[in-house]
Amino acid sequence: MTVFMKRAILLIAVLPGLFLLAAGWVIGGHFIWANNQKQAAEKRLGPEAPVLSIEGTTFRDLNKNGVLDVYEDPQADFDARIEDLLGQMTIEEKAGLLFQVATLTFKEAGGDNGWFINTFMGEARTNILGRDIRAMSVLSAPSPEDLASFTNEAQKLAERSRLGIPITFSSDPRHAFSDKAMAMSVASSGFSVWPEPLGLAAIGDEALAEEFGRIAAAEYRAVGLHFALHPMADLATEPRWSRVFGTFGEDADLSSRMTTAYIRGLQGTTIGPKSVVATAKHFPGGGPVPDGLDTHFSEGKFQAYPADMFDYHLRPFQAAIDEGVGAIMPTYGIVTGQTDQDVGANFNSQILNDLLRDELGFEGVVLTDYGITAGIMEFGPFAFFRARSWGLEGKPQGELIVRAIKAGADLIGGDYRVDKLIREIERGRISEARIDESARRILLQKFQLGLFENPYVDIESANRLAGAAAFMNAGLRAQADAHILLKNDNLNGQPILPLEQGLRLFMEGFDPNIAAQFGTIVETPVEADVILLKLSTPFEPDTGRSLTLVDNFFRGMMEQGDLDFKDETLERITTLMSQKPTVATITLTRGAVIPELAQGSAGLLANFGASDQVTLDIIFGRSEPLGKLPLELPRSMSAVVAQAEDAPYDSDDPLFPFGFGLRYEAERSDTTRSPTDPN
Repeated sequence: MTVFMKRAILLIAVLPGLFLLAAGWVIGGHFIWANNQKQAAEKRLGPEAPVLSIEGTTFRDLNKNGVLDVYEDPQADFDARIEDLLGQMTIEEKAGLLFQVATLTFKEAGGDNGWFINTFMGEARTNILGRDIRAMSVLSAPSPEDLASFTNEAQKLAERSRLGIPITFSSDPRHAFSDKAMAMSVASSGFSVWPEPLGLAAIGDEALAEEFGRIAAAEYRAVGLHFALHPMADLATEPRWSRVFGTFGEDADLSSRMTTAYIRGLQGTTIGPKSVVATAKHFPGGGPVPDGLDTHFSEGKFQAYPADMFDYHLRPFQAAIDEGVGAIMPTYGIVTGQTDQDVGANFNSQILNDLLRDELGFEGVVLTDYGITAGIMEFGPFAFFRARSWGLEGKPQGELIVRAIKAGADLIGGDYRVDKLIREIERGRISEARIDESARRILLQKFQLGLFENPYVDIESANRLAGAAAFMNAGLRAQADAHILLKNDNLNGQPILPLEQGLRLFMEGFDPNIAAQFGTIVETPVEADVILLKLSTPFEPDTGRSLTLVDNFFRGMMEQGDLDFKDETLERITTLMSQKPTVATITLTRGAVIPELAQGSAGLLANFGASDQVTLDIIFGRSEPLGKLPLELPRSMSAVVAQAEDAPYDSDDPLFPFGFGLRYEAERSDTTRSPTDPN
């Protein structure tokens, strides 16, 4: 054996140990740094703000000086209050306003809020007191009581800071069944349960979308949430995209109407103490992604406009701006061919300043999507989380923060390194005047929401309002109305749907305890009169893997790729349908390709998130399906591949076209287009 080979073997043997040593050094150093930050924050904990009354004005003395400052005066003009507060703020306090961090668990606001948060995103106490951060998003789904307790305790920490500036708490959607991925959609826990936004679009009723917004706002405010990281104004023109379920479909007019009604419900006609600030996302439209690959991942970082329909995707955002939407979130993606800046929209001044603010007239808060600046625990090629800074990969975190703010961002989502922004300000790479510009927009919404007067919630009221019976019933009605009747064959001269009660039923996917109220549950298809199938849109598990743990987590949660049933699954479904008349229902999270299901079933329904009770009520005629397709269902995967990513309803000879929807009674059918033959 040569000396070279011996050295090579030795190097290979010691490399794992060296890597573990380096990793331990980095992780240990991070723990020490985090603990030092926490101890420094403790020293800044001051007294609670007393409630005083001076010359007939009662106010919270937030800076504890015994004087009615203009910013504390509930009767003063918002602009005057903002300027007074800005004049008292240090550069550190101003910088802290421009960050929104995430929280996952809520064991106690004053202590350790969970290992993940404490280690990687900053413990709540440190963020509030040590970094002056005043925007936090809630990722997990605690009970309304626990959530209200957490927001109250966190607000109490903010009150005990030098100026007592309150926290704005935000949330992604939390009123549906899905929990598609952390920080995208949170399954309802204690709130009313509704179909996905795609289901609201299937109903197409603007009054209902506004009602949902009002109910969501009431439940959010009851637990201390003030800022909705929704609705998605993106158009679902690429059916393979994993986030189609959160859109209002592929038609710009329908999406514009539903988006504005939804925003009006959340915010009211103007933002006030009962409002929740709405965020239209992902500007200038995140739907046209090649092959449906999501912009969370480097493989999907470029957006495509082969049909030259960039302006078509702007229409729902223009409608949202005209409605007065409070916030806009840009897409991660690079909007190919639309500007001469080949960087993600969060860093693109031509997208955020020139187009969004100057051309479309947006005056609210621009909140970046999460993780565009923050690379957490990176060492070498490995990372717990790598920044999604497309076009600027590898740039230092401080530079990314500055680039985003200079491009037009006000709030940096998913980052807590305020110290890096302060350092860049001190180096003269961004001016304090530019920081003030964003601070004014952020503070205005806090004043509009009434948080300086009272940021706290009543826990008893939270338990009463969140998930109130009237709200739950409204959600159940929407779940039912969003069902779409796609096929209803005649059997023995009568449509199979609605089914008669008392039949012998073989089922897959339904809860037998619920189904038993409608008929006799049997063990085999041979014994059955009818087979009931409950399915969901097919998807391909993402086989792409990176060395970042969070990326792998997201990949595992996202449903993307092909839209048709494959091999064993398809054979099982078709075999079942061949044995007895079959009624199938499919939850459409994307534009499913289901020609075999349409051919083999006697009755076919689509839904957008519904309980078994609601769906079975539809099947057995206690309720009626009223929905119409908010997107087309392509006939084949080859048709999906051939269509343009940015064009609506453009697949060749769709199985079911946009707007299709039957009724149980033929004379009441009001489909917008003639149905195609699914056979």
